[in-house]
Amino acid sequence: MDKLQKYIKETLGIELKLKALAKKEMDKLPLYLRNNLRAGELLGQDIIFAVNPGFTPEQYKKQADLIETVIQIPVVFVFDNIEPYNRKRLIQKKVGFIVPGKQMYLPNLLIDIKEHNKAQIKKTEKLFP
Repeated sequence: MDKLQKYIKETLGIELKLKALAKKEMDKLPLYLRNNLRAGELLGQDIIFAVNPGFTPEQYKKQADLIETVIQIPVVFVFDNIEPYNRKRLIQKKVGFIVPGKQMYLPNLLIDIKEHNKAQIKKTEKLFP
């Protein structure tokens, strides 16, 4: 979650403060969803940040819908890395996600930021005989 906070600070200039969900909210969720959930505020809106690796985009959509229905707060998934085809499927399903240092897609806040790091060409001196 430190990478997430650093990325939000660098990209949006906002200090993201994360905290654990309240016990009464956690008790409403199934056990498999309770791990790795943090609450925070981004651009004036409460958001739950979830780190649940290893699921399919359809499963992420179901998890997001369940959490949003029970707690009434939008969910954003945080990934270290994501395959392009899964990224495309998450965008098609309108599932919010952040890949720190690479991409931020938050449909509830109308944010879609992609980092494009172009490789810099180094000039080398030519050696002559």
